[in-house]
Amino acid sequence: MSGRPGSHTHLSELPREIEVDRESIIRRLGECVKDIEELLGDEFLGLILFGSWARGEARRDSDVDIFIVLRGLGGVEVRSAIYRVVSRCLERAVTLIDARADELFKGELELTPLLLNILVDGIVIYDKTGEIRELTSRVRQFVDSMGLIKYKTPDGKYGWKRVDERPLSLLK
Repeated sequence: MSGRPGSHTHLSELPREIEVDRESIIRRLGECVKDIEELLGDEFLGLILFGSWARGEARRDSDVDIFIVLRGLGGVEVRSAIYRVVSRCLERAVTLIDARADELFKGELELTPLLLNILVDGIVIYDKTGEIRELTSRVRQFVDSMGLIKYKTPDGKYGWKRVDERPLSLLK
């Protein structure tokens, strides 16, 4: 496995015990897409698996980090309904982060460390319009062109910094 920005873990590089679980998580999320579509219809635009499962660092007790892209819906009720569907499909703890399409695809995008982790390390499970894959590609190119470095904090979280220590820029 390479530690350089934009690198990705391949299933063949994972320990066999976790590989089976990771494949199962990806398969179950794919099946879960149908249930989310039934729940939200055209509002549901995409789903990305990120975090330890996407990076190949998950333990059996790791929660599953999910990023959901919605056209315009939001709020606690919508997030709760999605959470119920996803946690039922996966039968394990889930962390759910959601965003609206206009936050991601219109104008400048503020690349927070969390959003960088999602878009660089994430595995796109569902992309209704193709915009999510296009965005992940642009962000990965940006990370490479800016020479961003991913680092791990003492508490196991990941952050990003530029080689020259200057602030991260907006993606245009």
